[in-house]
Amino acid sequence: MTRTLAAALTGTCLLLGACAMSQPLVGSATPDKTSPVASTNSLQVSDLAIPPNSKLETEKSLIMGANDKWLGRIVLKTDLPPVQVYNHFYNGMAGFGWSLITTVQAQTSILTYQRGDRVALIQIEPSSLGGTAVSITVTSKQMNGQEAVKGK
Repeated sequence: MTRTLAAALTGTCLLLGACAMSQPLVGSATPDKTSPVASTNSLQVSDLAIPPNSKLETEKSLIMGANDKWLGRIVLKTDLPPVQVYNHFYNGMAGFGWSLITTVQAQTSILTYQRGDRVALIQIEPSSLGGTAVSITVTSKQMNGQEAVKGK
């Protein structure tokens, strides 16, 4: 009976630990506390207006490159409401050299920016557990309207 109870408690602890896979964007001495985002240096990404108190979803993110030459996807969670996150990006991205191309503000909001030869697509939506989920995809811009994959 004692072994069964110990095994059940161990399994429950492992399951709960697996559910909490997000990590603060700024390193802290106590990983279970959310640190405010003062800098994106821990990500080696220097050209985004990251909302305060965001957590990086490491298993859903892929970053290739560093500083202001990176490409890939960053997935964040924040406790801020979606409209506040939208306003944060809308008002903050120009300060990092991004030019707004278009926006859609709805249940799932999308902001599209250009900076040099890169394009950023920011998707903002309410999280099912409260707060907001953010996906930032940065890719190279297609040049001169050429097809991404050329046919025969």
